Amino acid sequence: MSYQAGINVPSSITGTGISKRDNGIFEGHIFSSGIEEPHILRTLLTMYPGYYMLDIAEKLGLNRTITLDGSGRYVWNKMNRTRRGGVVSSVSGNTTASATITTNIPYTDANAAGYFLPGDTIYIPNSNSRGVITAVGNSGGFQTITVARPDGSDWSTALLAAEMKFGHVGTSFGEGSDGSGGYRSYFPESDYQYTTIARRGLKVTRNMLQAKTVFSDGSWFFEQEEIEDKEFLKDIDATLFFGTRYRSTTLGGRSQCRGLLEYAQEEGQEVTYSSSIGAQEADLKLLIERLIPEQGSDKLVLACGIKLYSDLQSNIGNNYRPVPTSTFQEKTGIKVSTYEFFNKEISLLHVPMFHDEAIVPHVDASTTAIDFRNFGILLDMGDVGGGKSNFEVGYVQPVTKKAIEGMSSKDFKVPSSFDGHRIELLAEFAPVVYFPNRLGILRSNS
Repeated sequence: MSYQAGINVPSSITGTGISKRDNGIFEGHIFSSGIEEPHILRTLLTMYPGYYMLDIAEKLGLNRTITLDGSGRYVWNKMNRTRRGGVVSSVSGNTTASATITTNIPYTDANAAGYFLPGDTIYIPNSNSRGVITAVGNSGGFQTITVARPDGSDWSTALLAAEMKFGHVGTSFGEGSDGSGGYRSYFPESDYQYTTIARRGLKVTRNMLQAKTVFSDGSWFFEQEEIEDKEFLKDIDATLFFGTRYRSTTLGGRSQCRGLLEYAQEEGQEVTYSSSIGAQEADLKLLIERLIPEQGSDKLVLACGIKLYSDLQSNIGNNYRPVPTSTFQEKTGIKVSTYEFFNKEISLLHVPMFHDEAIVPHVDASTTAIDFRNFGILLDMGDVGGGKSNFEVGYVQPVTKKAIEGMSSKDFKVPSSFDGHRIELLAEFAPVVYFPNRLGILRSNS
């Protein structure tokens, strides 16, 4: 199959095809047939597999077109859990039947009630006490709640004091009550991301025009392209992981997106271990336990460096070898690549980028230094509502590739006087993690 003029149907062999129209010096070039922008990345990943962050997003359909606000940011709200608990910042009347608590929960003029409402029941685990809210108010921008004990008796400092914590149990009203006591504010938090504009260019001089790689369907590309195509994918892949969020007015207007590592380090869950012992099953179990309250997906991916991947496969596999069934041992054992605990299934994935010395030179692990051979990031790509996944790659400009013909063109008029041709690659993108608290890090710290 090949490309017909004006039709974009990928070849079953290369995922691209050739053009039937005359494109001068670029006639038959793999990207000269009008491939639409979303398919350029797909084609490059078919030609050069192994760029894992890009590959995961492409294969799982996690790419999304995003629109920036007037400040050049992609902004979203993080609702997460809507139920709230609180901390007693201060309290008065806690030796009487009616105590007033100043909470750590912001008060909003728009709602004039904050989160808690009259009729709510709270539980105080510090003293195993319950309270019924009879009134709410505002003190210094934080919600106050007036609480009574269910049996009408007095409070005491042992039952209710500053720094104690309380949770929301439910509501209770009398028969014939009129309304629910008000409407709650859930206080969604706003988060944002800048984008990275990545670019690479290459020159194909006149003497290199015949150095081509030709596919079986006749389409081709310059051999020099392969170097920059691969490096461009590596630029994006590494930025998706290692990028740091900034926008500068002094560096030529540059901005960069926050990468997965920064997301996880700032808001995710972390478990560490000694490299002299290596990662154990107990470390993985502890990470899962810490993720349970975050209410994320039940299917997770642990992207591992080579040492962590090896240790986990071996240590998890060892725990199954005593099972007296040869077939079962053959399917698990050293071949184990998934792990299930607390109904969460974790798939292990080896990421070669983590031992690419040109990107992350190896260092000995410490509390601050990361040995990426002995490192893993747990990715939650589950649904977060609205047709979105927790991890997505957002594109303002999908991967784009354009040629600028020079003096080697067959045409009389050319856009460039260069003795050969130029090719430019460009993309504007950002990884988006809607709930970074659902990410995890498993790494050595010594």
